[in-house]
Amino acid sequence: MALPISTTFAGEKIRTGALSGHVTHGSYSGSDLREGILSETFNLSYIPTFEYGMGLKIGNSQLKRKQSLPDIHGNSFAGTAFFTPKRGNSSFFGGTVSLLSVQSDDSNSDNTLIPYLSLIYKSPDFRTYIDLGYAHTGYNDTTANQITLTGGFSIFKDWVWSHARVYHIDLSETVQRKNNTFAFEERLIYYVLPGKANLSLYGMVGQRIYAYDPDLHASYNLSDIQSGSAGVSANYNLSKRVSLYGDATYELYNNNDRADRYNVIYSTAGASVTF
Repeated sequence: MALPISTTFAGEKIRTGALSGHVTHGSYSGSDLREGILSETFNLSYIPTFEYGMGLKIGNSQLKRKQSLPDIHGNSFAGTAFFTPKRGNSSFFGGTVSLLSVQSDDSNSDNTLIPYLSLIYKSPDFRTYIDLGYAHTGYNDTTANQITLTGGFSIFKDWVWSHARVYHIDLSETVQRKNNTFAFEERLIYYVLPGKANLSLYGMVGQRIYAYDPDLHASYNLSDIQSGSAGVSANYNLSKRVSLYGDATYELYNNNDRADRYNVIYSTAGASVTF
């Protein structure tokens, strides 16, 4: 599932602090074991300038399963900080540091800590963004070492922002008959009304397993292979301080061990207040 990404885009204003929350419902089709999922997330952020910021995220989820299997409950807590100090009149160079804690009824991922580090470049005009990230996830069945390369570019005279990311995930032990996976993700953000409303189209091709999302500071902690996704989202600033958000996402999965191929449709609604 996809939500607003944390990168500051060209033309957007800096908000000193924000409190946001969203609710996501997922409905599975074709799965032997899964029926639906409901999750709630709250974020508190402090981003006073283009040069630094920090955030705290708290999440809760409930996965409903079939065949009289018990539901799986999960909780997550993430803290993150970024710093991109400007060197005189030149570009911005910095980094991101975050730590995600996962607690779950799923014994494979319970009490997991996921550190994430990245190196960041921003051009002086904020029309180019590049980062190189690394996440380390140690589950009971394997350890996932993930490298991401992200590029953001302003195009069509700042009306559109292109945000592309490559994922390479290497596993210490074979899971779902996989030792590593590769995926490409693209998001196009169209500023319908600059400073007021924007629309996003996005998708993923390739394969991901045990992926960590650097924008959401969230982990895909179940072992099935994600083999594609597509979605659309919209943001609307109701006032100078209140924003509304909506998203619909389709994701495709398969479990090689069970020959189980299925999809899930997520719908998300959220709001944020800045101060």
